[in-house]
Amino acid sequence: MDWKLKAKKHLSFKESSEIESLCQKLKPYEWKEVITTWRDRLAECKNRDEIITSYRDIASEIINARIERELQMIKEAEEPPQVDEGGITLKILDRIQDFSKLQQAEISRSQNYLY
Repeated sequence: MDWKLKAKKHLSFKESSEIESLCQKLKPYEWKEVITTWRDRLAECKNRDEIITSYRDIASEIINARIERELQMIKEAEEPPQVDEGGITLKILDRIQDFSKLQQAEISRSQNYLY
C-alpha cells in the first residue's frame, strides 16, 4: 500500500498538549540537538507510541541538562570568593571564562541552527 494513501492517526489532545509544552520549554539552539537525536532514535522505534515517547524522553533530557547547568552556575555563584595574592577574585575569573565558553557554544549552536 502506498504510504500517501494510508490513513494517518492524529495526536490525542493529551499527547498534543504534552508535546507542545515540551516544545515551548526548548531554547532555539536546542532544537538541532533534539531533532538529530530523535532522528537517530527513530530507527529503534517499532510503533507510534514509541515514537512519541522517544520524543518526550529526548526533549526532557535536553531541557533537564540545561536546567542542571544553570543550577550549577547559580550554586557556584553563591560560593564565597577566593582571592589570590594580587587581590583578584579567582571565582570571578573562572565565571568570566565559563561565561565566554557558554556564549561561544550558544553562538555556534545558533549558527548551526540557521544553516
